This record gives sequence, C-alpha cells and structure tokens, in this order.
Amino acid sequence: AAPEAAAAAAEASTEATPAENGATATEAAAESSSKESPDAVVKATLGMIAEESNYTDEEPRIWKVELLRTGVVKYGFSHCNAKADFVRRRRKLHSDAPLNETDLIHEEGLESLMVRKIAPNGVLSHWNEASPDMAVKLGDLIIEVNGKKSIQEMQAELRREVASMIVKRDPELFTVELNRGAPGEKLGFRFLKQDKELRMADIHRGGLLERWNDERAREGAFHKLVF
Repeated sequence: AAPEAAAAAAEASTEATPAENGATATEAAAESSSKESPDAVVKATLGMIAEESNYTDEEPRIWKVELLRTGVVKYGFSHCNAKADFVRRRRKLHSDAPLNETDLIHEEGLESLMVRKIAPNGVLSHWNEASPDMAVKLGDLIIEVNGKKSIQEMQAELRREVASMIVKRDPELFTVELNRGAPGEKLGFRFLKQDKELRMADIHRGGLLERWNDERAREGAFHKLVF
C-alpha cells in the first residue's frame, strides 16, 4: 500500500500514511507455536524506553518486551528483514528482487526485523494477553534483542531461551512540509484520486518530495519517508 498525500500549492503541508513494510523481504525461519499450552513465564513488567511525555502521535512508539521460553516451546512469531524491504521500496525494485547482503550494510535504513505473524499459543501471544497496552502487533519492528542490534545478531538471539526485545511502532500519520524556495520549483510527485483521498502514484527525481525523503533518511527518520 502506498502512502497518502494531499495536493499542495506554494507551501504544501501533507499528511501521509507510512507505507506498510509489507510481506516482501525474505522471512527468517518462522517460529510456530506448540500445540501444547506453553510452560513459559511472561514477565508482566515492561520498561518504556522513552518518557510518555515525549511521545507524540507523529513520533514512533518504542518499548521493551521481555520473553522467556522453556524447552521446545517457541516464541510463536515469524519475522522478516525490514531493512531489505525498505531498500527495495526506495529503489523501486520488485518485492522479490534479490539484494546483496553485503551491499545492505552500506544502505540507509533501520536494522530491524518486522513482525509478520503471531501464533495464537506462543510466548508472544501470552505476553500480548498479559500486557494489552504493550502488545506487539503485525508490522511492528524489533530493533534490538538482548542488546544486539544487527539483523544477523538479533536473529541469533531469538534462538535463545530469553529474548529482551526493543520494539518500535511507527506512527500511522505524519506531516510532510514542502516549501518552494524558487520560482518554478516542483513539488515532485504525482497522485491519483481515490474515493475521498489522494494516493501517491509517483515521486519525480529532483523534486521537493525526493529532497524531503533524502533529508529524512540522513536524519535516520525513516518513518517519515514517503513512497
């Protein structure tokens, strides 16, 4: 799904829906829940990484989830490489286009795992039931596991019996401000009318929207990029 954008005149202030990370990256080995009720302990305490007063609707929400499993019990969720998906979308590549893992290291994008599926009887599902205000949803990003932050390290840590995860949820809406600074400067995007909204169809090279994306990427504000 492409993000939404409002048409603008000389100064454009647009609300856009972030693109869904989507089911496009190669999945890590899916962990499915055991048919038996897991004999696991879900810690009901959760430490927020950011003060609640600093949280706004246009900024990501970040929190900590601590899971413990025993024996053959699974965490009960599958994930994919969210950075690879981000790079594909930004390069306008097909969702199945192969990417060189070495090249990904030098690409802009948040090292993260996107939650793809949550099994009903796994440890994560039990966490969600015990802590509904801190529940993990499909599309949430795991940005750290047991202090590890690279894709490969986080995947390895998720094979251990304890997983202390930092989870990030991007805002549903955000504001994009495009200001023409010179006569003839283009906003640089094309949109399609769909019901009562405008849907992004294309972003032109050299336009203000492409510049906005480049600046947000350099800042690490990947959740504010428009696709």
